[in-house]
Amino acid sequence: MILITAFEPFGGKTWNASSMILERLNEVFDKRLLPVSISGAKTEIEQLNVGLYQAIIMLGEANRSYLSLEQFAYNEIDMRIPDNTGVQINQQTIDDGQTYQTPFQLEPWVKSGIQISDDPGRYLCNYAYYQMGKKHPNVLFIHVSADIDKIDLQTKEIEEIIDEIKTISIAR
Repeated sequence: MILITAFEPFGGKTWNASSMILERLNEVFDKRLLPVSISGAKTEIEQLNVGLYQAIIMLGEANRSYLSLEQFAYNEIDMRIPDNTGVQINQQTIDDGQTYQTPFQLEPWVKSGIQISDDPGRYLCNYAYYQMGKKHPNVLFIHVSADIDKIDLQTKEIEEIIDEIKTISIAR
C-alpha cells in the first residue's frame, strides 16, 4: 500500500496545486492532507502508522514549470514566509540527524516536464520530507508546478510514477 500526502493552501492562496492533484488521483490510496504548520505537520507525521506502507509519496507546490523529483531532504529550516499559524523559523537545523536521500532511482522517470532536483527548498516541504524520511525508508517528495494549467498533466505523470513504484520490490 502507498500513502500519498499533499499540503493545504498557504501564503494567502485559496488553493494548493499539490492538494488539487491529490484529489484527482484516480486510484484509491491512503491520502493525507498535511497542514502548512511546523508543529501541525510534525504531529501528523509522528501519529502516522507508517508501517502500513510500502512507500510514501509526498507532494508539494513550487514555483517551477515542471515536476521536481526531490533527491534529498536536508536537516535545515529557513522559512521565507511564516507558516499558516504565523511561525517563521530562519536558518536552523531541525535536529541532530543527517540528510535523507530517497532510495528510488529517479533517472528512469526523467523526461520532458520531469526533472531531478537537489533543492527541496527549506520551507515546509523540506521539513515534512525530512521528518517522514526519519520514520520510513521509502519516501519520495515530488514538487508540482504552482501553475493551475498544469494540474491535469502533472496528475497523469504522478499516476505513472506511482504505478511504477507499486511494481518495485522494495527491501525494508
